[in-house]
Amino acid sequence: MKLLGVIDSIDFSDVEKERIGQTLGKTDSPQRSILTSNALLIRDNDFWRKAQKNFHITGFRDGSQHGKQKVLSKALECASSEPGRTAWLEVGPIYVKAVQIYLERELPNLHLLLRSEDFVAGPGTQTEQIFRCICRALPMHDATIDEAKELYELWALRERRRLKSYCPVSAFGPMMCAAWWRRVSAQHVGRLPPP
Repeated sequence: MKLLGVIDSIDFSDVEKERIGQTLGKTDSPQRSILTSNALLIRDNDFWRKAQKNFHITGFRDGSQHGKQKVLSKALECASSEPGRTAWLEVGPIYVKAVQIYLERELPNLHLLLRSEDFVAGPGTQTEQIFRCICRALPMHDATIDEAKELYELWALRERRRLKSYCPVSAFGPMMCAAWWRRVSAQHVGRLPPP
């Protein structure tokens, strides 16, 4: 299975729903910014029909721009008035789709990595395994470790505080990193500085 499929299939834990729900209630949070700037780009009329029904928005064709704006306005109002898990229950589905669009539009190299690289199971939690797979493939897709960290802040991936320990050298050891560097530098001659 590809990394994107594994990440999309992660169930958000109650702790993550609470964390993201809290951030959606803050007007200056990156999560809220991503929601407001990408939600209207969702092109799924069935999704919008359900969202309009959920927020009791009537009088608009499913997926119409005005209907979407009304849903987003109600969702942001809900996130501000009831931050936390309650906000997540209402706003979560819109947020998930908005983050997917954000990854595709704003972090295209990371999105390509997630779409094209296979998930390789190994020791540790699923979050650790995913991050190792991402770290392993970062240079081959011109993605950065900061983009991977941003993904972890936006999505329901646990152990965000321990990410530093999963970067290539610490996660794979110097011998594997040397082999990794040789393979990458052969593909990207002249584009990468020496390790």
